Amino acid sequence: MAGDFGDPAYGLLSWAWEVDGPGVPPVAGWHDLNFSGETLSNNATTLERQNITRAAMTPAPLDSKIETGGDYKVDAMNPEQEWGALAQIFGAAKDPVEFETDAFRHKLSRLETDITFDPTFAIRAWRNDGMGQLLPGCRVNQIQIAWSERQLVGATIGVVNMLGDYWDTPTRTTGTGTVLPRLLGLSDLNFDPSATTKNIHIKIISQTGTAVTFKAKVGDATTYDGADQVATKGSTTWFWVRDESDVLLGTRGIPVEILFPTGTYVAADEFKFLNRRGEWVPSFPDDTIVCLEVYSSIYINGVEIEVETGGLTIAKPAEPKFGFGRRGPRRTRSRGQQTVKWTIGREYLDLAFRKRLELGTSFRAELQLRSKVGIGTTGDFQQSIGFVSPLCRASGKTASVESKTAANESIEATAHPSDDATDPADISCYIINSIPDLEAA
Repeated sequence: MAGDFGDPAYGLLSWAWEVDGPGVPPVAGWHDLNFSGETLSNNATTLERQNITRAAMTPAPLDSKIETGGDYKVDAMNPEQEWGALAQIFGAAKDPVEFETDAFRHKLSRLETDITFDPTFAIRAWRNDGMGQLLPGCRVNQIQIAWSERQLVGATIGVVNMLGDYWDTPTRTTGTGTVLPRLLGLSDLNFDPSATTKNIHIKIISQTGTAVTFKAKVGDATTYDGADQVATKGSTTWFWVRDESDVLLGTRGIPVEILFPTGTYVAADEFKFLNRRGEWVPSFPDDTIVCLEVYSSIYINGVEIEVETGGLTIAKPAEPKFGFGRRGPRRTRSRGQQTVKWTIGREYLDLAFRKRLELGTSFRAELQLRSKVGIGTTGDFQQSIGFVSPLCRASGKTASVESKTAANESIEATAHPSDDATDPADISCYIINSIPDLEAA
């Protein structure tokens, strides 16, 4: 829905697995998100010159890398929605268990082997500015969950990604092939409102083995006058595109490139890329199926405890990789150890935390976030998201009398792998929702 330019009330956000490979934008499978804010955008930087000039003025800066990444926030976690970010950061899951019709439990953990999720996903964002942005090669590098009494249980999902661009999902205008090519990169074409003269068209000349011969043109009214161009089908290499005048599209710093995923391309197949990604009609998960503080609990060694505030941070190192040359990242990657940190704050009630702090006693932490909505044929199962860390070690300061009315304690604890037979990982996540197969969703 259109409104005033840049009206944030019309913002949209969605994600989809990159089923054709890391950094290859998907054409389908989008999941719309209810979100409360996002910082997912390109951050163009410059390099200041240090040369001394007789004019005693600073020389003009030079182009530098375009930084990427950010986060998006949800004001309350939803088992029908947040499973996507959780699946990406954990990377693997156990086969789902069906309690009864339309009630499934999914266990996510880095040590599971039944299901392996795609390593990357894409995000598309609409900011009511006429240019929907697509961010490929996304990886979740951190999930922060915060809770307190009388507050919604919200989350912040940190994301790294490749350079965001504005090409719309391609369409086949002619032909009978089975797969669509992809474009990446920024160009002056994207910022021109005259769509009919700035769209990019691709025509297949032939396919021989893995060699795809094609021509390209800019604008709906022009002809394919340029020279043949050849790309390798199924390759992870992107090929710089030339227009009908054999002019390279984009710049050497940010080229407009094409990739042909594995599939059949038929001579005379034609594809059209709109120069601007348009607004889409969202299909949101039920926003009433959210986890409420009043239905949720935290347990230490199986005993529900009273807490006032707390947080859980799951982090997995991930970053964009720029390399030498080009302004945008060439890829994203994840490398390093997962870390899990729990924080708990409450009024001083007993010696339970003091003992664990001073004697170095390990403990089991569990967080159960529950919705009030029942699912399944009986409704006996609640939509929920649960976290289990069997081996936690605490650090922090023991309680003290801060005033005549205040004696509080807080701890930080890190989670580690254990010999627990059911949950040996540093943290496992259990989701109960109505989705039968997260991998296919």
